Amino acid sequence: MKRKIVNMGTIGIVVIILLVGVLNYKQAAETKMKKIETEENRVRENKTNYTNEQDSSNICESVKKVDFSSKEYSINWEIYTDQVELAYKENFYRIITNQMPLEYGEEKAVYFRDHLRGISDLDDMEFIEQFVKKTRYRFIDCDGDGLPELLMDIGINGFCILKYLVEEQKVEVYHWLNEYEVLLGSNQIGYCNSTSANNTRYGYKTLNRAGEVENEIYFTAYYGETGIEYEIYIFGDESMSGHLNQEQWDEVTKDFFTMLDCPVTMVTYEEAFGKNFTGTEALHGNTDEAMRAYDEFLSGERALENSGGRNIKML
Repeated sequence: MKRKIVNMGTIGIVVIILLVGVLNYKQAAETKMKKIETEENRVRENKTNYTNEQDSSNICESVKKVDFSSKEYSINWEIYTDQVELAYKENFYRIITNQMPLEYGEEKAVYFRDHLRGISDLDDMEFIEQFVKKTRYRFIDCDGDGLPELLMDIGINGFCILKYLVEEQKVEVYHWLNEYEVLLGSNQIGYCNSTSANNTRYGYKTLNRAGEVENEIYFTAYYGETGIEYEIYIFGDESMSGHLNQEQWDEVTKDFFTMLDCPVTMVTYEEAFGKNFTGTEALHGNTDEAMRAYDEFLSGERALENSGGRNIKML
């Protein structure tokens, strides 16, 4: 297949913005890309070992085993009742509007907006009106438990998937998608980065039920003076890498590119939460609760697991 290549806030208390989550995310993402680039360099340096017909055929056969079709888990409406749905929306709303911390660092409470870039000039109310209510969402079951997670478009930050833990009555980050990624199905992620002058990298990954990356495939097209070279990298249960010719590239990427063009449908805030949903509008009505939880955490009276905090899973 021929494809055109195209080049969170405080509540009544002053908390210094903690960027550990962002830094960890960036560091993890950079580590992952360095791993891929190292593998790419190894393959390119040993190109002659991957140009024989048998190696190319083995790689193609491995990719052909992958089902590049979007799959979504069904919501179990017997357990996701109207009352449960309202509880989900209320708890998600309190997190994305920074009424309660998303997690706790060693010394500071960390709110949702603390993980975001480009919103530092907005106060809490402006953040809600200009960001929360203007972005797009999707309630989708990502782990197959019959209950939805909240997929949120966070602009230049990519996408965020939030999960509500019913028994613990807290929200955690299920998975971050970077600015080059899109959700293609319940646990399927697509990747396209054309920012480099000499290559375009595409990727496909699947998540396990804990929101961790399980398998990855990267397709890379390199543009040189003599033409385009195609390489593929597979990480997971079966890992391999090598070069493909044009015909093989077209064959193994056709279904993937079709899927990549059709990410999951996102809807407006009103469509996702409902026209009559108001959320907990009195932002400062929860100041006492937030302050109490925060103080109890710092004093050791409240354990981390009872504070709504948890380590975020990063790539």
